[in-house]
Amino acid sequence: MVGAMAKVVEQIEDEDLVLRARTQADALGRLYELYYERIFRFCVYRLFNKEIAEDVTSTVFLQVARGIRSFKGQSQQDFRNWLYVIAANQANAYIRKTSRRKKLLAEAARSMRTFESSEEAPRAGLAETLRGYLETKAETPDHCNAEVL
Repeated sequence: MVGAMAKVVEQIEDEDLVLRARTQADALGRLYELYYERIFRFCVYRLFNKEIAEDVTSTVFLQVARGIRSFKGQSQQDFRNWLYVIAANQANAYIRKTSRRKKLLAEAARSMRTFESSEEAPRAGLAETLRGYLETKAETPDHCNAEVL
């Protein structure tokens, strides 16, 4: 009986935590502590890479911190749903971004092969160097590549 009562009290406090997180940093910090590991595991499951999942999980909680004041939910379940939607969207955005990057690099490598076979072959040394770079970049896992702006 005492265990059940403690669980009810904890659940009431958790429900209150979501409402308090809108205005109190310590309540938001507590939600972070409660959900970080779950969201991290979700991101690992989606992205198959712990380092990338850590980055995406951080992005998720930054977005939560920015949007918590406008969060309309009232319950812990509403918060959980919102949090997982953000996590899924961030994971999908990462997948789209890396997919586009790989396609562009592969396209650039194909263009370089076409360039090498054209009549502008005297510049082939530069083209060979660039093609090698692009092929290596396309084959390297994304978490090993530095972001180039």
